Amino acid sequence: MLCSCTQREPAMPEAPQHDTLAAFDSLMQSQPDSAFGLIYDFYTTHTDLTLFDRHYADLLISEALFKCDYEQTLRTEVQSSLLYFDSLAAAHPKNDDFTILSARSHYMNGVGFMEAESVVEACSEYLKALEIMEEHFEEKEITGYKAKFMALTYNRLGDLFSDQFMTEQAIICFKKSLSLDRGVDSKYSLSKTIFSLGLQYDFVCKYDSALFYYSDALHNLPDTDNVVYRDILANKALLVYLFENKVCESLSILKHLRDHTSDDEERLTRLFTIGNIYFYEKQYDSAIVYLEAVFADTTDYLRQLEAASCLGNIYEKRGEKEKAEKYFRMLAKQTMHEFEEKTEVSQLNSLFQNHISEKQGKDFLNEKRHSKKIWLILLGVVVLMMILLIIIIKLRGKKQKVQLEKDLSETHQKHLEIQKSLSGRLKSSIENLKQEKEKTKSLQKELETIQQQKTWDSLEVFLEEDICKEILASVEGKAFKREMEKSDYQDIILNNTQLARLSTAVEKHFSGFRKMLADKYPKMDENEINLCYLYLLNLNNIQISALLNLGYSSLKKRVSKLKKAFKTEKELLRYICDMVV
Repeated sequence: MLCSCTQREPAMPEAPQHDTLAAFDSLMQSQPDSAFGLIYDFYTTHTDLTLFDRHYADLLISEALFKCDYEQTLRTEVQSSLLYFDSLAAAHPKNDDFTILSARSHYMNGVGFMEAESVVEACSEYLKALEIMEEHFEEKEITGYKAKFMALTYNRLGDLFSDQFMTEQAIICFKKSLSLDRGVDSKYSLSKTIFSLGLQYDFVCKYDSALFYYSDALHNLPDTDNVVYRDILANKALLVYLFENKVCESLSILKHLRDHTSDDEERLTRLFTIGNIYFYEKQYDSAIVYLEAVFADTTDYLRQLEAASCLGNIYEKRGEKEKAEKYFRMLAKQTMHEFEEKTEVSQLNSLFQNHISEKQGKDFLNEKRHSKKIWLILLGVVVLMMILLIIIIKLRGKKQKVQLEKDLSETHQKHLEIQKSLSGRLKSSIENLKQEKEKTKSLQKELETIQQQKTWDSLEVFLEEDICKEILASVEGKAFKREMEKSDYQDIILNNTQLARLSTAVEKHFSGFRKMLADKYPKMDENEINLCYLYLLNLNNIQISALLNLGYSSLKKRVSKLKKAFKTEKELLRYICDMVV
């Protein structure tokens, strides 16, 4: 009975019978196409593979397929290998090789999800791969292949976020990739990562940063006869046009690049960039020639949409409505598609924010444990020194007692100084972590506000509400005075029912607006909230004081208080209206 309840350490897996697999793995890092054929032949001709070897071979074949740009056909085998290597890593937590194989399995599972266009699941698997590596290895250990693998994973995440237009998250991932010591890497990968980082800054119109990274990417390229060089130079040329308005110089570079393309898609990319410049310069005949070629032949859906947008605008300005509608219909379909993808983007953001928060928490706990170890070591050293000093004092006698007591005091003082220094570092670390968490919360709240504002109507639509028309009609044509008696405007004072209708209309057209006000100033009372609602009707302070039955001086005090709370120097009327525009 006792034997059946006794827990035993899980046995190591059966050792690999073939060192050949490890050799294939090494070869695949530099020559994946050669390795793929060798691995496949080996896999199909050997029937004596151990369980470990079979799962290892499945993982290598899936990686080779990916590196050679083939579709992943071993989805079931990859997921089976994932479970196997996860169990090995859990059973033998000190084994580095099992940990790396577990992380690689999650990465390849993410690749499979991406091929199936399951973006959220792919993101989750890439983050899991990073989590496994970061929990197992200390930062100083992440070098060589480990650093290269993590950099590749961060790049995949960066590309994933970039495709969803989540530029902030993409920037974080590409910067993390660049921060890793990858050693000798493929000759174009560093420049590709720097170029991708520059593209994100380009997307958010931070042109100085974009130009810096484009130049740095060009500097790190070993040669210029490649598509990476031409892509960077093309984007830099477009940015020089937009930023410095050098039309002829930019077009000259782009047309030269157009004449040296390696395939049709690269040629269409150059045509698209040239067509855009002609569009911005209102040279519509030239723009049509380039953009219609792109629209007709490109396989890049986003580029086709952008070309459609430009062409629709050109034909609309020319009065050719039928041609314009052809392109605008395509854009309308894309708008519906973007609306359907909002939930997916929200899920991606939540996954990434959770990953960052968990990592910050783990870093804090690790630092705390490290500080505790230092304290214990120092305490042991001090105790040992005190024992030694006592022995020495007894041996040397009373004559040296005074000198030894002085030495002991100095040692104690140094210990106190070390304690003080460590305490300061710990407090600083805790404060930095708090600040980072506050920044994360602030950014998350700002993102939620931006996503909410996208669903808001315009002020013009809001003003069509019956209650808005009713209030505006009540003040129309009346001459208001700052100094007035309460009986002067009894007929226009708003009652509770009218104020409730106004509140309902605001929330209908600007959902979450009241919460936004409360976040900025939690102590707002109902009169102050109603004041903000009435500003949306473009009413002045004298009219509002009459409608709310408040004295003008009392209203001005509330306005001043709200401006301080909102931290704005603008007129409060303009500030409130700008929040919903």
